[in-house]
Amino acid sequence: MSFYNKIAFISMGGFFGIFPDFFGPRDISPWSHSILIMSLIMIPIAYLLKRFIFNRTYLSLYLSVTGSVLIGHIFVDYLGHGVHMFYPISQKAFSLHLIFLSDPTVWFPILIGIVSFLLPIKRKLFVDWMFVSLVIIYLGIKLITVLQIEQHIGEKYALTGNAVISVYPLEEYQVEELSDYWKLGYNITDSQRDIRGIVPLLTKDNFVNVNYIYNSKGEVIISPTGKDKMERVYRESAMNNEQPFFVKKETQAGDNAVILAENREGDKYVFFLQDNIWSLVPVDTKTQLITEGMGAK
Repeated sequence: MSFYNKIAFISMGGFFGIFPDFFGPRDISPWSHSILIMSLIMIPIAYLLKRFIFNRTYLSLYLSVTGSVLIGHIFVDYLGHGVHMFYPISQKAFSLHLIFLSDPTVWFPILIGIVSFLLPIKRKLFVDWMFVSLVIIYLGIKLITVLQIEQHIGEKYALTGNAVISVYPLEEYQVEELSDYWKLGYNITDSQRDIRGIVPLLTKDNFVNVNYIYNSKGEVIISPTGKDKMERVYRESAMNNEQPFFVKKETQAGDNAVILAENREGDKYVFFLQDNIWSLVPVDTKTQLITEGMGAK
């Protein structure tokens, strides 16, 4: 393929790589990010490209433009956003939530692969697949980390059967330096707990930003009202003006979990988990011994 044709192919791929966004946001025009509808739309487009622009086989052009849309756009959005992949058969938005979409670990190898495609170098196919493999390995590491976080976090905290654990790439406001691209956030929503933190890749260390416990039991709601119409998990308060307690320490006391918490004034309280309910208990002899071991006065 000549250098001119290479430039033309890359330009075509870039154009169709952003093609779905021409029809509006994902939540307003869900069909624009459907792999079913876009595969059909590319049928006449590939025919027009063959007839008027490229002297290539119809199959090669169809695979090129369809791959640009499905892999270069919809699949990438699936890694970081919510997309209605099977619209109109399914109205559900899907997301793997592995990357923040400006992650240089993904885009830099792809850029190198594009440059190697343009340059007249030997073993170009090997170089292209090498960079593709780097991206796949990186995504695989992130997926393994997500599974590890879900398991480890579930074991680290005392939770009820109502708890929902969500793991996600950091949001735009959380990314301040390069290393933040290689971290994942987590939210734990429980009937009486709200926990949020960040975990770097391939470690079990986590940085807890929020760790609240509530005296009353609220309902854990899963609603398709989040960003890109993804599922949003939140705790519905049991009462107005509910005040959280700040968890300082938690441990096991026999078969029951115990939490040492403080209110906004710094007063210490003890919560026991029994029968799926956290109960605020008075400090008697038993709780006095427990809280002294946990650092309470």
